[in-house]
Amino acid sequence: MSVSTNINEEYEKLFGKASKVDLFDPDEDYYNNLRQVIIDTPTLNNGKKELPFTGVQVIPYCDFMMMKEVKKAETNGFHVYFLKNSKPGEDDYCNAAGYYSNDNKHFIILKYSRIVYQDAFEPYDYSLVKKRKIALLKKTSMENGQFFLTKDLSCNNPKIGACLVMGIRASVDKWRDSMNTPPHKTDFDPLDDLYTLTPQRVSLQNKVEHHLFYLAVSNEIKAFGYFEPETKYFYICKGSTIEEDLQGVSESSEYALNRKRLIDNCAEKQLFGWKLVKDAKCRTAAAAATYVTGHVSNYMEWKDEKGMQLDDVYPYCFKETTKQPLIQSSLQIISENSANTHYFYIDRDFEPSHTCIATGHYDISTKEFVLHKDSVLSLEVSSMFRYSAADVQRRKFIKMNCVAQSNVYRLKTDYSCASPDQAASYVLGIHADGWKEWIDDDGKQLGEVYNITTDTE
Repeated sequence: MSVSTNINEEYEKLFGKASKVDLFDPDEDYYNNLRQVIIDTPTLNNGKKELPFTGVQVIPYCDFMMMKEVKKAETNGFHVYFLKNSKPGEDDYCNAAGYYSNDNKHFIILKYSRIVYQDAFEPYDYSLVKKRKIALLKKTSMENGQFFLTKDLSCNNPKIGACLVMGIRASVDKWRDSMNTPPHKTDFDPLDDLYTLTPQRVSLQNKVEHHLFYLAVSNEIKAFGYFEPETKYFYICKGSTIEEDLQGVSESSEYALNRKRLIDNCAEKQLFGWKLVKDAKCRTAAAAATYVTGHVSNYMEWKDEKGMQLDDVYPYCFKETTKQPLIQSSLQIISENSANTHYFYIDRDFEPSHTCIATGHYDISTKEFVLHKDSVLSLEVSSMFRYSAADVQRRKFIKMNCVAQSNVYRLKTDYSCASPDQAASYVLGIHADGWKEWIDDDGKQLGEVYNITTDTE
């Protein structure tokens, strides 16, 4: 049996008379409408449900439209990259395309790109989860149970774009061009690499070359700036990014109010945090570090490309505070007139934001543990502790009873905790067994001294 070369006749044999005269028409809107008629037409007369045209493949509508967007981008001179994961028909897959724009230094994910519906970020990626939801809000729709973009999506860089598309932490080499080649570092703006910045690229006042210092919080939050010895001001340079929010500090504090003024005058909102559109003057390098990291920090966070700190480069400006102990030792916290009290300690010094040196004693009559004034609490909490009920309780306790000092919290007065566990959790910022964490001068645990055993296995 010979097969007709007239595609319209073949269609009528399979599906009956179409409501449209011709299957193909030079009018694009007409063709799209007809194509939808064909898709929606019942196939009762075709037992095998197959088309008799060899080599014909009907691609999904979104993929078809995305390729049109790709062609448009390539026509405009952009080098397009693709990101595909899994295969169509499986539960969740992605098929995205995008390009890097030198005009605004952003990576653009094209309209109709398929996005993984269910993200699989790690627990410590809470901020990524939040920001992915914000980025995709009102920019996505569904087709056959799959997620796709209804608008172009602009990202700070291609690495962030890969994270948003795949719903996991992903590297830049997930993007591949039509030759299946990952992007080269030179394909994108040098701002992606913290230490490739040079004074010539920075808009510095009077075009003076300054000694630059850098601070990297994450792949998305990176800042650079310079110190002015004459005034002791620190300038965060244009192009730097800073954290979205300031944590662990009251909204009415000087830090919070000054940071808000800086954002209002010098920054614009980005997908991840804020980006400075002009140099920002800060009263101190410690304040500048705090504005960037989003928590109380000190000047030692800033380092140049050789790893030198501000007090190494400008010792005469920081000589009064250079490398002085941040806090008193645990033995110095003890008051002289309390020799009869059995003291216990927690002493940790992992990194600046996780330093804690605390003292206290156990009150047998009330079963409470008393934290002593001037005890120092960790600024940060563990990822498992964060956003738990205990974390909420700790935040309330800190707000009412502590003062932020450098990169720690200091207790303003003695405070009775409901249990040794609660006291240890307040100090360490983790879910803790206080009967084991609190140690006396002889190295004995609190539980050993009071014959209390706990089972934490």
